[in-house]
Amino acid sequence: MRSIRRFCSIPERLTTILANSSSDFVRPKSSQRLVQSLLNEYEKNLENQGAFEDFINYRKIVDKHQSILLNTNRLRPPKGEREVMAKIANRVGFAFPESKKDTTDSELAYIYNKLYLSIDKMNTPPDSDDTESIAES
Repeated sequence: MRSIRRFCSIPERLTTILANSSSDFVRPKSSQRLVQSLLNEYEKNLENQGAFEDFINYRKIVDKHQSILLNTNRLRPPKGEREVMAKIANRVGFAFPESKKDTTDSELAYIYNKLYLSIDKMNTPPDSDDTESIAES
């Protein structure tokens, strides 16, 4: 018996590709509002069916790529410096100390001072000593 392939309309395919992934990688389900807005855009732009076909193909490619990463155990955040150092220490026979919880705010204060500059400090003219030393050189 021959296999009969049923062709679906683009709105059905959009709904299907947004509802669940096309591979074994499980991504979160898209919101009903997003699906409805894409279907509304399709109805407004019937002459641009190619763009929606491209979107469907793009989602399939992304799902396949995510599936490959998942199946090869590469779908995880990059290793931190501490994790790498612990692995090296374990290889050479040293026990790497456990990380201690930082209770000080000194690191946060350093980051805060780097990120949030004082506008008042930036708008004040430099000291007269600084201007004299610049003029002498």
